[in-house]
Amino acid sequence: MTSAPIRQIIVDDADTRLNYKGKWKVDASPLDNIGFYGPIFNKTSHGASEDASVQFTFTGTSISVFGTNQTIFSPVTSQSLTWECLIDDVRVAQSPPPPELDNNWNLCEAIGMSEGSHTIVLNVVSAGTGGTLWVDYLRYTPLADATFADGDVTIHVPSADPGIKYSAGWNTFGAYINAELSHYSKALNANVEFSFVGKNFLGTKLEWSGWYLKTFKHNPASATYTIDGSLPKSFDLGNTPDTNVTLTNNIFFTTPDLAPGRHTLVVTYNGGPGDAPTPLSLGYLLVTGSSISAAHDQPQPAGSTTSSPSSLPSFPASTGSSIPAASSASSVAQPTPVGAIVGGVVGGLTIIALAIIAFILIRRTRAQSRRQQKREPPTFEPFLLTSMPPPPSTVSSKIEGSSSDPETLMLTPMSPSPAPVIFSSNGLPPYSLHA
Repeated sequence: MTSAPIRQIIVDDADTRLNYKGKWKVDASPLDNIGFYGPIFNKTSHGASEDASVQFTFTGTSISVFGTNQTIFSPVTSQSLTWECLIDDVRVAQSPPPPELDNNWNLCEAIGMSEGSHTIVLNVVSAGTGGTLWVDYLRYTPLADATFADGDVTIHVPSADPGIKYSAGWNTFGAYINAELSHYSKALNANVEFSFVGKNFLGTKLEWSGWYLKTFKHNPASATYTIDGSLPKSFDLGNTPDTNVTLTNNIFFTTPDLAPGRHTLVVTYNGGPGDAPTPLSLGYLLVTGSSISAAHDQPQPAGSTTSSPSSLPSFPASTGSSIPAASSASSVAQPTPVGAIVGGVVGGLTIIALAIIAFILIRRTRAQSRRQQKREPPTFEPFLLTSMPPPPSTVSSKIEGSSSDPETLMLTPMSPSPAPVIFSSNGLPPYSLHA
């Protein structure tokens, strides 16, 4: 069974979130060098023979359980170790027992589940005579916005991940039994680049796992890796006996512990002295990281001092990240001058507030002045309007003659001039009609 080329979270068998019931043993040291599928994860494994179970609750859409079946099926007795897996109380598919004793065997898996919380239970039903089923680790696909609690988390990054950038000269090797697609190169100076960081996720370590392909000789070869442009570090390839099977899950190198931050890995193939050096291959990367809040004592990017849970690295993690690279594990955090920043902000706000208050008072004073002027009525000085004297009459006050003759019309003398008229303050003079 194979998984889709997406990033998954690895949960070790020693994780405290796993709930074991029954008789389990934890001494897995004899398993390190058996089979063709590599060593056990983190050098720990839980084993049981019968009537035992382990339970784990997660939020995601798929999950697989990996371990070691220490009992080989016998056609004579028809006995072998048996187990079952249930997701939310529903039995799911499980792999048949391996043809030989092998680690990293996919015991069971469930894919295509609805988004949400699920519980997986593995029951050891019978292990046959002297057999033991070992649970090594679980690997599940989280939701896109998954978060994890403060502390370290290990992420499985397959070789087909788009965040891994291959140069020219790389080829693919199809998925093998119980293993996934691999990339390999025989081209001198072929390289690969990968930046491990994500939103609120600071990388601290990386492990490179490759294959020894049965179709190629295993003659000595070498390659180098650099972290953040540091001096190259060499690691050896091959120099192992040729086999007729492909050896998977071989750890080619593990970086030292790094300061939490953005890190860029570059691996370069150097070939070998012979005609058929072992190719450089990549099956997957195991990236360990810390949440920002768990790494608060280390250098952090501006604005990332939150203590909230941290997100799984984006897909791909190497695109569009704003977290800066951490140059080395000896980097020292520079404290933020909080007092100076707060004092400057408070002082600036005080000045702005005083300016606003002064502006409001000035406007209020001017408005009151204008209203006072409008309330006081204008004053006028009284003046005299003197009546004009009548024009001198050229007609006698008494004319003898016919009364019908206009020129003999008796004109009545005008009355005496009226008294002076005084305008009142409202501009309307009092007046009277004279007879």
